[in-house]
Amino acid sequence: MQNRIDRLEGLVLSLMTNGAQSSGPAAANRTLSMTNSTGSMDQSSIIDIDEGDSRNSNMYRPDGEEAESETDQMAQSLGVLKVYDNKPLYFGDAHWATVLQDISEVKNYFAEHKKQLDEQAQKVQASKNEENFPQGPTFLFGGVNPPEFQDLLTNIPKRMITDKLVRRYFESFDPAVHILHQNSWYKYYEIFWADPRALGPSWLAQIFAVVCLAFHSYNKMGDEPPEYRGKSIIMANKYRTLTAQCLVRADFLKPDSHTIEAMILYLQGEVARNRDAEVGLWVLVGVIVRLAMRMGYHRDSKLFPNVTPFQGEMRRRIWTFLRQSDILFSFQLGLNCMIRTGDCDTALPGNYWDDDLFEDMKALPPPRPSTDATPVSYMIAKASLSFCFGTIFERLHSLT
Repeated sequence: MQNRIDRLEGLVLSLMTNGAQSSGPAAANRTLSMTNSTGSMDQSSIIDIDEGDSRNSNMYRPDGEEAESETDQMAQSLGVLKVYDNKPLYFGDAHWATVLQDISEVKNYFAEHKKQLDEQAQKVQASKNEENFPQGPTFLFGGVNPPEFQDLLTNIPKRMITDKLVRRYFESFDPAVHILHQNSWYKYYEIFWADPRALGPSWLAQIFAVVCLAFHSYNKMGDEPPEYRGKSIIMANKYRTLTAQCLVRADFLKPDSHTIEAMILYLQGEVARNRDAEVGLWVLVGVIVRLAMRMGYHRDSKLFPNVTPFQGEMRRRIWTFLRQSDILFSFQLGLNCMIRTGDCDTALPGNYWDDDLFEDMKALPPPRPSTDATPVSYMIAKASLSFCFGTIFERLHSLT
């Protein structure tokens, strides 16, 4: 941003000097001197163009100081009238001197806040480096030698603690990532506690990912329990790493019925940790998309009678989230989407409450009206906008 402001200032100075190559304060001073010689205005009376001088800056205001009133803003928009040595001088708000002064004020604002921004950046980087956890998607760039499944099981917290963290996740999950059916998920959760080895490492990855996201929720909301106060990020990083190790142990390239959900929850943990668009996250989305295509998520389940109505509806939620992620991550990096418009025909999920769906159902009920707010309503609304945006984005990147 600072470079852009400097470039804009250079362009204005170049215009001041009628396009002279030696734009800058010296060139501007020469132009102002020439203007002086014609009696137009006094150089020092208009603006001090020395970079770093903040005497003319009103943009940055100390805490507690009131901003400009509407009257002041209106007065400035009408132009400026100055009197020097009994000689009135007026210039409008579009004059280059005013523009240059505004640029100077913006530069001073950034200069004043640079230290604060640097301190925040250092805190973010420190949170990433705590406990030397791997950077980037762990199962792509780290954790390539995962522990044995039995050793991974030893990292599950006690039942009472895990129950609390799972409940926290379902009470605070991101509505854009509503891919788990709570009732059926809890059914598998009980099976797990009855026999922890029954469901395999891909299901264990889901539990670790849910625990990770619960700790991120504590950190975001600032309501950490006393036993985790000040340690939420460290615990989230720990369970993020364990999720990745479970996915590698499960051989995620040969996905089962729990793998895609686990990978999506893991992706959400990476996004919660970083917040910025990274190439690693874009690559991770691509991996999940390709695996989902390998399992047929890109084709609507109504075409395949061996997919139950419940499974088909949950597959629609998963594919909707993946397609949105592909569009938005690709846009942030300025790269082509991996899912083209003609590559899939999976419909949007229906507007259902989770209680409207159950695993043994023979047919889906009619969706609720779009005016009824359900946990999946946000995903549906966001998907409609995202897919329209994706079509435009695809056209912009088309070579034909």
